[in-house]
Amino acid sequence: MRNIKIIKTSLSIIILFLSVCSLILDDFSYQNITLLFVSALLGVIGIEETRKGEGKRWSTLSFVAAIIVGLVLVHSIILFLSS
Repeated sequence: MRNIKIIKTSLSIIILFLSVCSLILDDFSYQNITLLFVSALLGVIGIEETRKGEGKRWSTLSFVAAIIVGLVLVHSIILFLSS
């Protein structure tokens, strides 16, 4: 359980750093990487909720949200590479 807390904290710090840098520099080219880390964070939260066994609906919602964010990320990368 301690490892999941460390992973969640690390991912949150990375997301915050990338978001703040994007806003300050007014350069949103890091948006795909930020979405990747958000998707990973949602997946970790879903795994944590599943291990707890409580709130099965929320863990399912976290997994679905992580999959949707991941698909949006893949789609945006494909569009970026094709242009």
